[in-house]
Amino acid sequence: MFEILFAVIFFLVIGTFIINIGQGIGEWVSNNNSPRLTVTASVT
Repeated sequence: MFEILFAVIFFLVIGTFIINIGQGIGEWVSNNNSPRLTVTASVT
């Protein structure tokens, strides 16, 4: 019983890491494909 529970939790943790890595890469690609804004900014 413990082995099954350990395996389920292990795969959930690994799956969470893989999903986070995939979302990070997707956001990085999206940011690279978006236009670069060149506007003046003022500090107040």
